[in-house]
Amino acid sequence: MDLILLPLGPDRCEVHGRGRGMAIVSRDSAGRYGYHRVTGDPLGLSAHLDGREGVEGLEGTVAHAITRETDHPDALVQILALSGAARSGEVICSAAPGWDFRERYEPIPHRSCHGALHREQMLVPLLLSHPIDGTPRRTVDLYPSLLTALGHRPRAGIDGVSFR
Repeated sequence: MDLILLPLGPDRCEVHGRGRGMAIVSRDSAGRYGYHRVTGDPLGLSAHLDGREGVEGLEGTVAHAITRETDHPDALVQILALSGAARSGEVICSAAPGWDFRERYEPIPHRSCHGALHREQMLVPLLLSHPIDGTPRRTVDLYPSLLTALGHRPRAGIDGVSFR
């Protein structure tokens, strides 16, 4: 086990890291993210906290930037997306790298299956043959970016933001 997430509502989640303590990830009414250490630093963000116990008011791009070089890139955004989803459970577990919760039940070996919050799963290569203006951050940004490249405007309410 690497992380255990305990949703406290759609915009707040307790995060427990094996041997790394507990923190609260939150999102305010303006959609800005926060991270508050309670008994440790399960996401390894202390280098970005400048001695403070937490940080608030982070736009999604800033939240991405401060987590990008950690073991859990984009964790603040992804944790709240997972814990706030209609189909999420009361407890969400993330396997440690190299482990899989399904191994016993499936004939095909998986190791920390697709969708984990680990660096190896979150950083996906993107190859383009045309220069882009922005910085790709999340795979959910591909669809609106492709629409923009084709001269279409992404409709309101879709996930992701165009990086073009």
